[in-house]
Amino acid sequence: MHKFEFIDLGDLFSVASSYRNAEFPYYSADVIGVLEDYQPLKTIDTKYGDTQILKFNIADGRHSHQVTVWGALAVSTHAQYVRIVERPIIAILLNTIPSLKIYFNLDNEAVSAMRQRICTTAKGMTSSTQTESSAEMVIETLTLKQLSEKTDTKYLKSNFLCKVRVKNVKENDNWWYFCCNKNNCHEEVSKIEGKYKCFKCNRNYPIAQKRYKIVVLAEDETEAFNCVLFDRAAKRIIGKTATKLIAETIDFETTKSYPADIKQLKGKDIILKIELSDDNIMLKSSIYNATDAYDCGASLTSESVSVTASGSSSENVEV
Repeated sequence: MHKFEFIDLGDLFSVASSYRNAEFPYYSADVIGVLEDYQPLKTIDTKYGDTQILKFNIADGRHSHQVTVWGALAVSTHAQYVRIVERPIIAILLNTIPSLKIYFNLDNEAVSAMRQRICTTAKGMTSSTQTESSAEMVIETLTLKQLSEKTDTKYLKSNFLCKVRVKNVKENDNWWYFCCNKNNCHEEVSKIEGKYKCFKCNRNYPIAQKRYKIVVLAEDETEAFNCVLFDRAAKRIIGKTATKLIAETIDFETTKSYPADIKQLKGKDIILKIELSDDNIMLKSSIYNATDAYDCGASLTSESVSVTASGSSSENVEV
C-alpha cells in the first residue's frame, strides 16, 4: 500500500522557502499531476562525466512545473514511460529523502480521481468555454458579518473569501486527526480491532492519513467567529504537513504541548476560503470551515516558480 502526503504544486515554493537547514538543504514533498511535454532521454557532458537526463512538465490544471531527472533515475523513469499505454499519464513524484521515486499511472484512488476530473472537464468543454475556463475563477470577498448573512439554501457549499486576523488559537482542542484515505473524503476514521474504519465510505484501512484540524478565533472589523482550518488551509499557512509537524513535536517537545508553529498563527492576517456547510445554512451555525488559506500579501493567481528537490548524488530531480 502506498502512502502519500501530497503538496499542491502551487505551494512548492513556500514549502521550500520555509526549510532553513543549511547543512542538509533538501526538503521532502510528494506531488501529483499530469505529465506533459515529455522530452526523451539524452546524454549530456558534466564535470563528473557523461550523464543521462530527461525532462517533462507536471501540471494540475492551475500550475505547471518543469521536472528534470538525472542519472540512473532518468533511465528507469524513461523505461517506465515507454511501457505506458493509457493517456493522459498521471505522474506522482514521491520524495522520500535521500531517495526519490517516480510513478506513472499508479493504481490508486488519487490517480483515478485526477484522471476522472480531467476527462469530465474535457468532455464538458467547448471552444468557447475553454477561453472562459483559462481565466481564474473569481470568488466573492465578504466581511464576516456579510458571510453570516448568507443563510439561503442556494448558498450551500458556496465558497467565499474573508480577510481576517487570527485573534486566538484554541489550544485545548486536538489540532490533527486520522482521516479517511479515500480521495475527497475528509471524514475522521475510528480505530476498530487494529484497523481504521470510515463509516461514511464503509471502508477499512491498515493506515490512516494524518490531517490538520485547527480551531481559531478569526475577526475583522465587523464580526468574530470560530473557524476550523482543515488540512489544505493549515498546510498552506504553516508550510508543512501535519505528519511532519507531529514528527517534530515528538522530537523537540512533549507530546502534550501545542506546537509553536500553530501558536504563531495568533495575530496573523490571512485570507480564508470558507465553504458554507449544512450547519451554517440549516442550523445557522457560526462555526465556519476554511478549506484553503492565503497570506494577505500573497497573490491568489497562479504563478510560475522554480525550486529544487534533490536526492542522492547519482539520482536527482529538479522541479
